[in-house]
Amino acid sequence: MFTSNCFNKRKKEKRNNFIYVFIYSKNKKCYYCFLCVSNRTEKGYPLTIEPTKIEYEESPCDIEFIQKMLRKINYDALLLAREQIIEHCSVQLGSDFVLPELPNSMEEERNEVNEISKELLSKLHKILLDIHIVEGHLICPDTGRRFKVSNGIPNMILHEDEI
Repeated sequence: MFTSNCFNKRKKEKRNNFIYVFIYSKNKKCYYCFLCVSNRTEKGYPLTIEPTKIEYEESPCDIEFIQKMLRKINYDALLLAREQIIEHCSVQLGSDFVLPELPNSMEEERNEVNEISKELLSKLHKILLDIHIVEGHLICPDTGRRFKVSNGIPNMILHEDEI
């Protein structure tokens, strides 16, 4: 689980067919994920989520961190991801677990001084940081390629014939 106060610095590098995002914590550990960039698909985003195991781990809500993240999030992709995991959440996390409802647009929720309510920010925190896809697949909508997620880590490395 990552919270805003555990991040120290972030670095992005492009090498060959991959964009590597390195996230360094304050205790000098390097957490990283890499995203595949292939010239073979034009419509490969957003990936479809096919979870087989979902976990919920509640964390303290950091409103400031969520506000900063919102500028970088494709909200339509977030809504789609929520819809893809909602039935799996109720089955795996119990019928008493409720995935928060989100508005169709962030613009609908801004007040007269262009701020988003703390209630909505806490809902976003729950979806973005407390729900974990532990096992399953991410599927390219253009090619149908399935990327396995194991222990919460997607394997997005291209096969030799795809390079």
